[in-house]
Amino acid sequence: MELIKDSNASFILVAKPADHVFLEENLRGLRECGGVTRLEVKLSNGRKRVYEWACELELNGSTEEKVNWFSIIETASSGKRLYINSWVSDIKPTKRNIEELVEVGRHRWQIENQAFDVLKNHGYNLEHNFGHGEKNLAFIFVILNFLAYTLHQLISLSDRLFQAAVEKMGTKHKIWDEIRVLLNHFVWGNWEALLEHMLDYHDDTGFNSG
Repeated sequence: MELIKDSNASFILVAKPADHVFLEENLRGLRECGGVTRLEVKLSNGRKRVYEWACELELNGSTEEKVNWFSIIETASSGKRLYINSWVSDIKPTKRNIEELVEVGRHRWQIENQAFDVLKNHGYNLEHNFGHGEKNLAFIFVILNFLAYTLHQLISLSDRLFQAAVEKMGTKHKIWDEIRVLLNHFVWGNWEALLEHMLDYHDDTGFNSG
């Protein structure tokens, strides 16, 4: 928290009850005196979300740092709990922003799943040992990997042909395998010609041999 604030940034960090006993004791006391605000939202699919929040709580007994706390419990129409989590932040929760704060907190998992996991297990082959060694080559591998990943994200968000190719292939694994094969066997005049060939728009490679 201190490092984040020193960088002039705000934080939303997971605060699991088992890891923050002091904070949970404070919350129990606040609930007894009505100090925890509650918002219940019913969704069209029958699910229900219960938001709770409280402000200016002591995080633990060893620091004077005060935090704002908020949580969500999402249940199915049957009453079964589907999702539960809680966070602390320096941003003050209110009825107007609590749903957005929870969405941001939940997206931290997507950073882990859709970035780190993808880099390690889904084609980029980024390994922990890239950061080891006494020379600079390992670090260069990491930077090249990050640059490739960033470029691919930009293409996914902005390139209409690439989006159509992903939809046709079904997964990014398949599209990158197909691109790898085509690059190994043919010379392409440009990126658009390669993608249009994959989409069966035409057979021209876009390369002018004359």
